[in-house]
Amino acid sequence: MNLTTKEQFFKRAQRRYTTVSIAETGDNFRVQSLTEKEKSDYEATMMSKAGAISRDRLQDAYRRLFVLVVVDEAGNRMFSDDDLAALENVDSLVVARVFQVAHAFCGFEKNDIEDIIKNSSRIHVAG
Repeated sequence: MNLTTKEQFFKRAQRRYTTVSIAETGDNFRVQSLTEKEKSDYEATMMSKAGAISRDRLQDAYRRLFVLVVVDEAGNRMFSDDDLAALENVDSLVVARVFQVAHAFCGFEKNDIEDIIKNSSRIHVAG
């Protein structure tokens, strides 16, 4: 077995894509992988500036990941943070299915959110 060199690693460190098909609604979404920075930034959005869990950010965690990973055929994000409020009113099945696929596809562990809560000193209820 040959070990990967640093040069090989960075050369192949490109986005991966998968498709999420939702039979119940007929929707098909292209989902991109996240870079390590994007994944870390996403995880950090759940924390307030004081280092506690932000309830508002925790409540929209599914929508935030949806916005980050859904892209068009050219790899451009289809949604932005400006769409978060509008996503509150869409069928939760759609956002949940994309979140589930993206969560695993982007390398999140099953209990990542629960671990963030557990490791937080307190819940920030003001948002």
